Amino acid sequence: METIDINQALPKIEQLLEIAATGEKIIITKNNQPMVKLTSIQPSNQDISLSKDFDKTLEDLIKQSSEQDEQLTPEERTQNWLAFLETLPKQSANLPDEALHRDTMYD
Repeated sequence: METIDINQALPKIEQLLEIAATGEKIIITKNNQPMVKLTSIQPSNQDISLSKDFDKTLEDLIKQSSEQDEQLTPEERTQNWLAFLETLPKQSANLPDEALHRDTMYD
């Protein structure tokens, strides 16, 4: 993925569009902050990937995950859970705000 400042990108925008059309992703920045991403609307080979275990059953994946988890230290398990929790949305779109707060859930 290439990153380029908008002032450098404008004079060669046609060239950048051609590069993006081949599947390369290009980030255009302004004041060192990402502004836009140029990418092809056609899927590239880079966009399509299958997991090596795509044909495993859910039970197989759970068993494999449990076996891997047993090999971790308690600290590593904690770090994995904290990392997972960071990926969760901070707010649910399906619940009123009051339901998200522990203090009001049981009033």
